Amino acid sequence: MDIMKSKIYILLLFLIFLSACANTRHSESDKNVLTVYSPYQSNLIRPILNDFEKQEHVKIEIKHGSTQVLLSNLHNEDLSERGDVFMGGVLSETIDHPEDFVPYQDTSVTQQLEDYRSNNKYVTSFLLMPTVIVVNSDLQGDITIRGYQDLLKPILKGKIAYSNPNTTTTGYQHMRAIYSMHHRVSDVHQFQDHAMQLSKTSKVIEDVAKGKYYAGLSYEQDARTWKNKGYPVSIVYPIEGTMLNVDGIALVKNAHPHPKRKKLVQYLTSRSVQQRLVAEFDAKSIRKDVSEQSDQSIENLKNIPLIPKSKLPDIPHHKFLEMIQ
Repeated sequence: MDIMKSKIYILLLFLIFLSACANTRHSESDKNVLTVYSPYQSNLIRPILNDFEKQEHVKIEIKHGSTQVLLSNLHNEDLSERGDVFMGGVLSETIDHPEDFVPYQDTSVTQQLEDYRSNNKYVTSFLLMPTVIVVNSDLQGDITIRGYQDLLKPILKGKIAYSNPNTTTTGYQHMRAIYSMHHRVSDVHQFQDHAMQLSKTSKVIEDVAKGKYYAGLSYEQDARTWKNKGYPVSIVYPIEGTMLNVDGIALVKNAHPHPKRKKLVQYLTSRSVQQRLVAEFDAKSIRKDVSEQSDQSIENLKNIPLIPKSKLPDIPHHKFLEMIQ
C-alpha cells in the first residue's frame, strides 16, 4: 500500500512539473508576440510588419476591425488581455478613454509636417489619409458629382452609401465634413436620410465598385486599391472641403508591455518605411523628408481642397456623435 501511495505521489509531482514547464513555454511564447490593433487592410500593413518581425525576431499578431469597435473592445479588455500598439485611425480625435493608453510620442515628430503633428500626448502621427467620394463611373452617366451637395440630387436618393459614424472613423469624419459646410446638424441629417448606412467602410467601396450603389463615402487609400484592381471607380475630393485624416499610432496600457513596442513605432514612422509606403501604396507620408508619388488616380496633397482647421468643429468625438443622432 505504501508503495502504491509513493507511486501516486511521484506521478502527481511529475504531472505538476510538466504543467509548470508547459506554462513556462506558453509564457515565453506570449512574451515574443506583439499584438497590434488596426483598422487597415492587411495588404497595406502586413508586408511592413513582416519585415519588422524578421528584423527584431518577434511575432506580430493583428486584431483587425473598425477604429471605433477596436477602441471599444480594448476599453473592455482586462489589462492582462490587452495588446501593445494601436496602429491607424484618427486617434487624436477618437480616443474617448485616454486612460487606455500610455503617454508616448516618438522622436520622429521633429521630422513630421508641422501642420499635422499630433497635439495629443498619447498619439504619434503616422499617415495622411484624405476622405473621398467614390463614384461608379459605369453607373454615373451624365450625373455630375463633385461634392456632397451633388450627392443630394433626387435621382441619387437611396443610391449613395456611407459607413456608420458611430463605429467607423471614415463615417465619422465624413459627417464632420458635411457639418463643417454650414455648421448645421440638419445638413448631416439631410444626407443620412438620403443615403444608405452600412456597417463597414470596406463594404462601401466594395458595393460601389461592384455596382450596388452609384457613389459612397470612403477614403483615398481604399479607393485607389479598388481602382487599380480595374473596377470602374472614380475618386472625387469634395469641392465643399475635403477632410484630411491624420492617422496615428498609440501605445496601449496593459499589464505586460512588449519590450519592442516602442521600437515598432520608431520603425513605422522612420523615413525608410514611410518611403516604402509611398512607393508601393501611394500613401501620403507624415514626414517632410518624404515626397509624394505621381499617381494619375489620386491628387497630390497640395491640389486637394482641404477643409481649413478653423472650419472644423471643435467638439469632442462622443459629443459630436450625440449631437448628430
